[in-house]
Amino acid sequence: MVEETLTEEKIKEDICRVMGTLYRRGLISALGGNVSARVPGSKEFWITPSGVFKGRLSVDDLVKVDLEGNVLKGSLKPSIETPMHRAVYRRRLDVNAVVHAHNPVATGLASAGIPIEPI
Repeated sequence: MVEETLTEEKIKEDICRVMGTLYRRGLISALGGNVSARVPGSKEFWITPSGVFKGRLSVDDLVKVDLEGNVLKGSLKPSIETPMHRAVYRRRLDVNAVVHAHNPVATGLASAGIPIEPI
């Protein structure tokens, strides 16, 4: 296992900042959405927890997981979407972060059966 570095501390701070921004801009609900970031040079990543207010996460709330799904650090339950994040990191070595958000407008369109065209 790779020791936690200052780089990891920056990664965790960035995850918390991004989640706060997503929440303030109305792109996620209080408990919805998740963000993860790969630890450079390892098979591990940090991810947001389940069931925690996303608008004010702290670095201590985050959970470190490996690509097999083992929790390596953190006392909270990792996001229920952890398997999706793991799949991305396992298949795409060029991807270093994953943001999963439910924009209210996109959710409304999908609920109404209105297709969203790719841009």
